[in-house]
Amino acid sequence: MAEFRVDLAALAEAIGKVSGERTTISGGISSLKTTFTNVESHWQGPAATSFGTLVTNFNNATDTLMSLLDEAIGRMRTAHGNYAATEQTNTRNYTVL
Repeated sequence: MAEFRVDLAALAEAIGKVSGERTTISGGISSLKTTFTNVESHWQGPAATSFGTLVTNFNNATDTLMSLLDEAIGRMRTAHGNYAATEQTNTRNYTVL
C-alpha cells in the first residue's frame, strides 16, 4: 500500500498565499472595472459599442476567474479541515491503544 503524508502547516500556508493573491487580483480587477466605467461614460463613436462588448466579456471572464479562485480556496480549506480531523482521530485512536 502506498504511503502518503500531508503537511498541514504547508497546506495552511498555501491557503493563506492563494487567498492573499486572490485579494490582490480582486483589487486589480476592481481598479480596471472602475477605469472601464470611466472610459465608457466619456467615449462616443462607433468604437464605443465595441468597447462595451469588450467590457462585458472582460467582466464575465473575471467573474469566472474569481469564482474559480473562491472554489479552489474553499476546497483547500475543506481538505485541510478533513486532514486535520483525520489526524486528530488517528491520534486519539493511537493513544487509546
